[in-house]
Amino acid sequence: MEETDPEIASPQIKSTSFGKWDSLMLAGIILSAALLIALQRFMEPEMGRDSSYYLILAEYWRDGGFQCVLDQIGNFWFPPLHLFLIAILSRTGLSPESAAMVVSMGCGILMPLVSFAIAHEIFRDKRISLTAALLTALNPSIIEMSVQAQRDIPYLFAAGWCIFLIIAAIRRGKWYWWCAAGILFAAAMLIRFETVEFLPLLGIYFIVVLCKKQQKWYLLCRDMAIFAASGIAAIILLLASTGTLSYMAGSYYRYFTDKAQAIQKLYHGGEQ
Repeated sequence: MEETDPEIASPQIKSTSFGKWDSLMLAGIILSAALLIALQRFMEPEMGRDSSYYLILAEYWRDGGFQCVLDQIGNFWFPPLHLFLIAILSRTGLSPESAAMVVSMGCGILMPLVSFAIAHEIFRDKRISLTAALLTALNPSIIEMSVQAQRDIPYLFAAGWCIFLIIAAIRRGKWYWWCAAGILFAAAMLIRFETVEFLPLLGIYFIVVLCKKQQKWYLLCRDMAIFAASGIAAIILLLASTGTLSYMAGSYYRYFTDKAQAIQKLYHGGEQ
């Protein structure tokens, strides 16, 4: 039997193991991200047009509740979690702009940690994981968006952790990973509706695994049910905690009723 040269095998072992110096490198990358984002904030302190609009809506929410926000946007319900965090923090004495910076800059500073976790879960290689974290810390778009009061960075933060938990659930096959993934899916969805695009990919995964018989069908159904149940429960609880659950059904009812009336008027106008 042919022996393996220890000098050849050792780099793989070193690359997989994560030691003290690697932790310090990751901490240094996160600190670098914080410094770059702070520098960007110092160089461009002004808010963009969309950010200013979010700050105005957060101020309406802080002073008059969610209904005041709906009055400004035509009674159309929208994902409220990002705006709710700004409104809640502004009630502690912070200005809406400062509250928004706490949310956006905090998520932006921790984005390299998200990239590291995803890369490490996929490749199990510390060099690739640290490189992914470094590239995220140096990404100009992430740095610029982290100093704006928009939903992009909080959404990427929540969606990134959701992706990590889904990958961990697939690789480890434990039900509680699917439960955690459902909760983060709910948080990301209540920031931006684009999170729904994850569902077709998950459906494809379940179909492929079922067709290839890589996992027993009842375990797949269990994982799907846990993910769906935890996601729905988290959405309901988050909406209830933000005080927006009671507005959702009425807002969408008015929205679709208005659309139906517009289509009906267009149809009858065409007949005439």
